[in-house]
Amino acid sequence: MSFELVTEIVGHQGDVRSLTALGASTEDTVLITGARDRVVKLWKSRPDGKLFDPVKEIFVHEHWVGALLALPDGSGFVTACQDTVIRRFDTDGNFIGSAKGHTGPVTSLSVDLKTGDLISGSWDGTAKVWKLHDDGTATCIQTLPGHENGVCVLGLPNGTVATGSAGQQAGNAVTGFQIRIWKNGKEIKSLRDHESAVRSLALSNDQQSFFSSSNDGSVRQYSLKGELLHTMRNPVQINGSVGFCFSVTTSVNGEILTGNDDCCVRVWAGEDLIQEIWHPCTVWCVYPLPNGDIATAGSDGIVRVFTRDKNRQAADMVREYYKTETQKVLEEIANKQSGGRGIDVSKLKKIEDAQPGTKDGDIKMFSNDGKAFVYQWSGVSQTWVAVGEALGSAEGGGEIDGVTYDKVLPIEIEDPATGGLRKVEIGINNGDNPYVIAQEFAAKYGLPESHVHDIVQYINQNRGGASGTPMIDMSAGQETAPMQVDEGPRDAQTNQFPLLNITGFSFQKAPWDKIMDKIVDDFNKKVADDVKLSLKEIDTLETIVEILKKESRYHASTITKTQTSIFNKLLKWDTDYIFPVLDVARMVLCHPLGAEAFGSDSCRRLLEISMTKASENGAKLPVVLTGIRVLTNVFRHVKGAEFAVDALSTAAGVNSIAAPIKDLTTFPNKSVRNSLATACLNIANAIYHSNQQGTTTNDLLSLIGDSAIELASIAIENKEEETTRRCLAAVGCLLKIIPSGSISQLQGTLDNAEKFAEPSSSLKTCIDEVRIEVSKR
Repeated sequence: MSFELVTEIVGHQGDVRSLTALGASTEDTVLITGARDRVVKLWKSRPDGKLFDPVKEIFVHEHWVGALLALPDGSGFVTACQDTVIRRFDTDGNFIGSAKGHTGPVTSLSVDLKTGDLISGSWDGTAKVWKLHDDGTATCIQTLPGHENGVCVLGLPNGTVATGSAGQQAGNAVTGFQIRIWKNGKEIKSLRDHESAVRSLALSNDQQSFFSSSNDGSVRQYSLKGELLHTMRNPVQINGSVGFCFSVTTSVNGEILTGNDDCCVRVWAGEDLIQEIWHPCTVWCVYPLPNGDIATAGSDGIVRVFTRDKNRQAADMVREYYKTETQKVLEEIANKQSGGRGIDVSKLKKIEDAQPGTKDGDIKMFSNDGKAFVYQWSGVSQTWVAVGEALGSAEGGGEIDGVTYDKVLPIEIEDPATGGLRKVEIGINNGDNPYVIAQEFAAKYGLPESHVHDIVQYINQNRGGASGTPMIDMSAGQETAPMQVDEGPRDAQTNQFPLLNITGFSFQKAPWDKIMDKIVDDFNKKVADDVKLSLKEIDTLETIVEILKKESRYHASTITKTQTSIFNKLLKWDTDYIFPVLDVARMVLCHPLGAEAFGSDSCRRLLEISMTKASENGAKLPVVLTGIRVLTNVFRHVKGAEFAVDALSTAAGVNSIAAPIKDLTTFPNKSVRNSLATACLNIANAIYHSNQQGTTTNDLLSLIGDSAIELASIAIENKEEETTRRCLAAVGCLLKIIPSGSISQLQGTLDNAEKFAEPSSSLKTCIDEVRIEVSKR
């Protein structure tokens, strides 16, 4: 019997990266989820196992949570975080203690089955063994060094430890990935069967063997001594690529379960693939529940539960709807990857002239009867096996550093602290493994490992034709952060506009070391003496920054009026020196008590100075960008949004805060356009939610509407999808407020936007929603 959908658990605001569960039956199961939003959530199963209710949210993690482990003794669970810390919790989710010692993100957890000691793997290239104490503390009793970057771990029942490594950059290749077996802290065996990074390890149900998953798209089964027993490979996709296998585990019945980047969970019985469970997103991991059901963690922030028990399956209509919607997403992905039949077949070798493959599973493209086909080398039959007709495109090819590629895609790397925006390119060839390409690209430009998955998604989405240039925000230095740099309201948003409440989008990453170096070590020495910071004032500023660094502790920290009074002096700095000051100010507004600490008058003055400086003739990019982002971030919390609406309700506020938006619409920078669009949306949304007070002016509404439409036109020319969407969402909010008026220019903007909007994209949805508002007029 096949697994079928039970329910979807929605609550996270980022990729769900890890799962575990407490309890031994349906009635007492507590599912635990960890995500990129830095939150761990506990969900209690209802007695029938059909639904899960939220019972606890844990906010103590400084970065996203990459691994979870339920302790075998039933005492609670452990989390592994990108902030290098391992944390321990009791069964109710109460914090017990932490283990510190890794110097890189912790990504894997296991236990020594004989001693009960905790085992951890990290991107610092080590595995560590920890003794857990009753008082919540932990002592590192062993370090297993020498791994190639990321490490996954597994305690084996014979007292040995297995570890897998992600490999390291060597020229244009990633090498060194392998599985090691350790005994008493010493490496006793190395297994090099995989052809790419080893991602996870899992024990078989009978504890007589273990499994490994890899970016090469395979799962391999080994004896406890390291003898290779079986190999299971993901099917080759029609474009010639193979999905990376991110995780492996086993069901309660002993079947092998894998989570893959090709949107599929695969169920294996030995080497036989018995079911594919398709998802509308990448599946990071799979976890078996005590009652035989399985839970999956998706890159769309949703946890899904599947069952073979007909009594727990969702209604037929719900399951069919899920499958239909999933199929739509998969078809859209396939269409983007195919990109038309533009391959130059004349340059391909004929299949009858093909040389033998170098290894089992090799993928190559050959000409067959005048058409391009993808073939896979079979080591067993010693023949090339046709996978399917190739659908890759030759369009968009080019050279990078003298090397020719089938496809060259643009990427922009932004650093708001310096104002830099590097325009670089990434090259791919038909049949390339996009994960390897992304790893090489990240290493070349010094990007954090956390960006690799985003780059892979960009490659997969644009094999057939780029639909816009992504911008990697490096404003957080080497912090882990997804490509998406801004955050909006945290509840579920079903429509494009208005947003759920008066709060809006904000930019919440800051390169603190660079900012403080600029302020304290550089600019404070150059400004006039009467605005120079004293040592005591520098201490105050450093205290503010330390509070702002600890985002997960915002709920327990305070920023005071006394502390923010330091900005009375800082905001008098000359335009050339003010951008790091504005950077700190925008981050203060992200703190729940930040706007309140400024107060209404000081908040208004901050907005006026920020936008005045940003719109000065000749203002440099860092000043422009940070000035606008002060305006966007004031809407992060309710009090700041209310202060902003009050400030904009006066003629002076319109002239000094809103008018500069229109002046800046032609500023030639993508980051600035995105920030301006965000400001327009935040203002329009806040006006919508507060308009019943009748305090806004027609001048303000007209100015924001005109700015949004003009900015959308420029964004459309540059194929900037998200900037366009936010502009149109701002206009949509205003249309709900103003029942009449000229919309001729808007019609043309909508038509132009629709020309490059993907059929099921957020932009297309927004366009449709704006047209509905227009039809009401």
